Amino acid sequence: MIARLAGIALVVATTTVHAQHISGGAQYAFAGYAEQGPSLRFGGGGPAGHLTVEWRRIGLTLAAARLAFEPSDGASVAESFDMTEQAVAVRVRTTGPVTLEGGFVQRDITPEHAAQSVASLRLGAIAAFPLAVGSDVAVRAAYL
Repeated sequence: MIARLAGIALVVATTTVHAQHISGGAQYAFAGYAEQGPSLRFGGGGPAGHLTVEWRRIGLTLAAARLAFEPSDGASVAESFDMTEQAVAVRVRTTGPVTLEGGFVQRDITPEHAAQSVASLRLGAIAAFPLAVGSDVAVRAAYL
């Protein structure tokens, strides 16, 4: 009897584990920022990271980056600034390869007058096609 219950518990536990997926990563990001004139061009980089939790057909992705920008050569008027970007996205898999996505992106600048801050909503879809074990190709179309 105990062996049967243990066997049933093992089957139930392994089938529910396959429906869950957690991934994360840390990166170092590089970026460029430009406005109208050549005196307003910047380059920089900084740490970034993401965390994705998927359960059955629903997924939640959190991402953040903190980049420090310095004026490019010839940008005598501009001052250095820091950019912090946070993104949150909720995904729902509708069919095998297609997932619908809704999210929010916020970008803050310090000091405030150095560049433009922005916040936006993102709606779109992702199509992911498996290539081999552990690799796939994804195509994203989104409206900000």
